[in-house]
Amino acid sequence: MRKIVLIVSFLVVLISSCKGEKSVDKMEVQGSDKPNIVWIYLEDTAPLFGCYGAPLVATPNIDSLATKGMLFKNVFMPAPVCSASRSSIITGMMSTSFGAQNHHSSRTTESAIYLPEQAKTIPELFKDAGYFTFNNGKDDYNFVYDRKDLYDQEYLYHPLYGKSGVRLDLVSLKGKEPFFGQIQMYGGKEIFNSKFKDNVASRWTVPRYNCHLICPITRQLWKNMPTIWMPFRLPIKK
Repeated sequence: MRKIVLIVSFLVVLISSCKGEKSVDKMEVQGSDKPNIVWIYLEDTAPLFGCYGAPLVATPNIDSLATKGMLFKNVFMPAPVCSASRSSIITGMMSTSFGAQNHHSSRTTESAIYLPEQAKTIPELFKDAGYFTFNNGKDDYNFVYDRKDLYDQEYLYHPLYGKSGVRLDLVSLKGKEPFFGQIQMYGGKEIFNSKFKDNVASRWTVPRYNCHLICPITRQLWKNMPTIWMPFRLPIKK
């Protein structure tokens, strides 16, 4: 039976890191058995989880993944907006290095941006290694690409968000192993859901995190934003 490697990423922006709490020399794969890989994106989300020491809400499932896996704490944001972050993450390059830093670039012929000739995306590398690849959700990349070079599934097109994969259930992938899959979750973008208000558990006061270390402009923004809606269905932590 193949192993499934689970990667969870929090996108604020996606949080990426060059240093974790544990070090991994290499992934051990017995014989020629390649592991299936599932990469979960959680959009527009800061690390306000129990595993990061945030006390606002109980997050037992994410905390459990952090305990059993690798938790990154030395983190950096490749860009302050989702599409530029996605473009950086999927290529392994800062979006500013190839002109993809502007939000929702390459949605028109006039704004088309192309990757450097030698550049390859992460799913392309997995395809080259014999993997079936898919992305359940939007790509939202700020460069021009042929989606069939990246993913094996069918896709839809949106004039603003670009290409997105037609959802595949994991159970339907039997016989298509090994697979590399990205799964997109709304995270903070749940505010665009028509049922958002029904999913709000409570209204919470935002703690003042290290306000004396924050620049005056940011400190004023915190001062003017005393409360926030937390879109969690989880029980409130007593």
